[in-house]
Amino acid sequence: MFICALHGFLGQPQDFNALNIPEIKALDIFRTHICSLEAWSRRLNNLLPPASLIMGYSMGGRLTLNCLVRSPERFRAAIILAAHPGIAQKEVRLKRYEADKIWSKHFLEEPWEVLMKSWHAQPTLLSSELVIRKERDFDRQELARALRYFSLGSQENLIPEINQLEMPILWLNPQEEAHNLAGLRLKNPLSRLFYMPLGGHRFMMSEAKMTSQLITNFINSLE
Repeated sequence: MFICALHGFLGQPQDFNALNIPEIKALDIFRTHICSLEAWSRRLNNLLPPASLIMGYSMGGRLTLNCLVRSPERFRAAIILAAHPGIAQKEVRLKRYEADKIWSKHFLEEPWEVLMKSWHAQPTLLSSELVIRKERDFDRQELARALRYFSLGSQENLIPEINQLEMPILWLNPQEEAHNLAGLRLKNPLSRLFYMPLGGHRFMMSEAKMTSQLITNFINSLE
């Protein structure tokens, strides 16, 4: 069994190395053709073998959710880490989309050091351990495309669809982001929702040991 893993924005496949789970095979999202959420998730679904296990962190978690709701029959189980299921209010969603368009412009034009300082100062990331990212490791054009096409503002609230999914889901979420999951009711009896008390949005890196143990326990429960 292997786990197809999708990293977050400004992330890299090696981010998952901290978990030390050999089954994880991470995809480099920025080396794929970034397009609309629907088209991208359908293309990945067509590439994955039947009964796949998929995992995603943050932006990668939202991509994972889009894969699940579009072709649920293809998946044996899923692991969601620090992912927002979508914004219900249309006007709030539009505002988020416009904000991400501005960020996209910044990623094309601003000096990297200035950009990183602004990015890490966002409220969602302030309580997390700082992760250093080097400009040489990224294509700015692809980062800007991801901000536009994979914006949270491009995604409706998927909770009604998620609540109908039959496969087991492990959902690990920062405690301070619990309000994003109001109404979430995972259907499968093997599913688990756990709020991480430490680490903030980047708990996968700063609380890698605990995250790895929870994932390993979940995988073992599927056997």
